[in-house]
Amino acid sequence: MSSRRIVASCAAMAAIVLSGSWYAASAFPLRASVAAFAQLSTGPGPLEQRARAVTPENPVPRRIHFEPPVMPDGTQATGGTIVMKITLDDVGRVAEARATEVLVKASDFEIDVAGDNLKAQLDKDAPNRRPDIASASRRAVEAFVDAAVTSVRAWRYDPPADAPLTFSVTIRFGDAPEKMIFSPKEGTALRVGGEIKTPVKIKDVRPVYPDDARAAGVTGVVILEARIGIDGSVEEAHVLKSIPLLDEAALDAVKQWKFVPTLLNGQPTAVIMTTTINFTME
Repeated sequence: MSSRRIVASCAAMAAIVLSGSWYAASAFPLRASVAAFAQLSTGPGPLEQRARAVTPENPVPRRIHFEPPVMPDGTQATGGTIVMKITLDDVGRVAEARATEVLVKASDFEIDVAGDNLKAQLDKDAPNRRPDIASASRRAVEAFVDAAVTSVRAWRYDPPADAPLTFSVTIRFGDAPEKMIFSPKEGTALRVGGEIKTPVKIKDVRPVYPDDARAAGVTGVVILEARIGIDGSVEEAHVLKSIPLLDEAALDAVKQWKFVPTLLNGQPTAVIMTTTINFTME
């Protein structure tokens, strides 16, 4: 084969590869967009840059599908908290996601960085640590961010009123303070109803109205399902009816409630009950 024919063949193959890559990116825009901003981004992506803010007329829509975050393996960390900025497209998919705050805890280190350029924050922090600790902390941060993005990219919302829409969510792992706990297991617990009376609350904690929800004028009722243990404490809770900017505040409050233990044949038993938290601007 002549050299001219070889060059022509290579050019044709390159064109095919490029066109295939373009087709893949256009056919799967969600995956391409999320992948581009899943790591330690240096600022908002193109969709977030033109996204609308949360307002009373354009609130955070109801989340209709949730995938819980999975604790990453292979790190020395025991827990972490990741604040994500997510941007929804016009059908309610998470089209872009990036970490804006990261707190990772381990026996040998604790790292807390925030801002649009987390990579620069990590680079700045590294000289203050032993090289092995700096390397371990960076790997842990990257692993937790990856796990957080993997979770939120699977979430689905109702279509926003005015897309694209951007807002923040918080993902917690391990021994970080628990905010979002899902799918309580009934086990031997009895569901409230009929002869099983609603337990008497002896400690009530009112929810703290989130600043971003108040600023956006978000109000409404969050409905929760909770499992009350044999000692009357709230062991687990999950959201049945969601208002995303208010869910965590509702869960925070309910998990601090205390009840008179429910007795069955004289023995304390766990029960499952539904409760509502009403957020108003009063």
